Amino acid sequence: MPRPLPPRPNLHHLRAQARDLLRAARAGDLQARERVAAARLAPPDPLEPLRLAVALTVVAREYGFPSWPKLRQHLAAIRTEVVAGVQSPRVRSRRQAAAQRRAAEVTAAAEQSDLDTLLRVIFAPAWEMNAARALLAAQPVYERVIALLLAGLDDPRPDVRFLAVQALDHVADQRCAPALRRRLDDPVPRVRWAAIHALTCAACKVAPFAADADLVPILVERALVDPSIRVRRVAAASLGAVCHDTRALTALETLAARETDAVLLRNVRWALRQRQKRRPA
Repeated sequence: MPRPLPPRPNLHHLRAQARDLLRAARAGDLQARERVAAARLAPPDPLEPLRLAVALTVVAREYGFPSWPKLRQHLAAIRTEVVAGVQSPRVRSRRQAAAQRRAAEVTAAAEQSDLDTLLRVIFAPAWEMNAARALLAAQPVYERVIALLLAGLDDPRPDVRFLAVQALDHVADQRCAPALRRRLDDPVPRVRWAAIHALTCAACKVAPFAADADLVPILVERALVDPSIRVRRVAAASLGAVCHDTRALTALETLAARETDAVLLRNVRWALRQRQKRRPA
C-alpha cells in the first residue's frame, strides 16, 4: 500500500528523503537496498554507486506515483490550485463534497478504532484536510480521533508513530503536547523530527500550543548533538519559534560558528532572522 503524502507536501522535503535513501544505500544499508527492490527497481550493482535518479524514483513509487516527474507534476497541480484560489460555486460545491467524504471516512475509522485506516484517510491536501477538520471538530467523534492518534504515538511500529505525530500536528490541542514531547526521545529519527515540528509549528494548527520554556533546552540539545542530521536541521529551524530565549540564541550562534552542513546553516540563518522580526519597534 502506498504511503500517504503529508498534508502539505513539499518537493524539497521529498527530495531530501531520496538523498537520505541514497546515502544509506551507498553505505550498504540492507533496509535501503530492500526499499529499492520493493519499488521494482533492479538492485544496485555493488560496483556502481546508486544514482540520485533511482532514489527519486523509489521515493515517488513509495507514495504511489510511477515516477518522480509524475510526483512533481502532482505537487505543481496542488500549488496551482492553492494559488489560483478558485471560488466558483461549482468548485466550492466540489470541495465541500470532498471534505464531507473525507470527514465521513475519518469518522468511520475512528468509530471502529481502526488506527491504520485512520492514518490512511486522514491525510489530504491542506484545503481538504482543514475543511474536514472543521466538520469533525463540531462532532463528538473528534474526541475519538484524538484519542486514537494519541494511542498511535506509543505503537511499536515506527511508521505508525511517525504518521500519528504528523496527523496530530494538524488536529492536536494543548492536551496533546505532553504525549508529543515523549516522542522527542523516540529511537527513530523521523519520529523525533516530526515531534519537534508538531510541538513548535503554529501554522498547521487552529490554535498553537502555549509557550513552554521547558521545551527550549530539549530543542537546543536536539539541534546541537542529536545523532541524526535531519533532526538537527529541524530542531535548528524550530529554535526560531523560541528565539527570544537566550538559550536558543546561544545555541543558534554556536551552530552558525561551527557547522558546515548547508541545510542546517540555512535553517540557523532563518531562525536568527525570526529574532530580528520579533524585536519590539
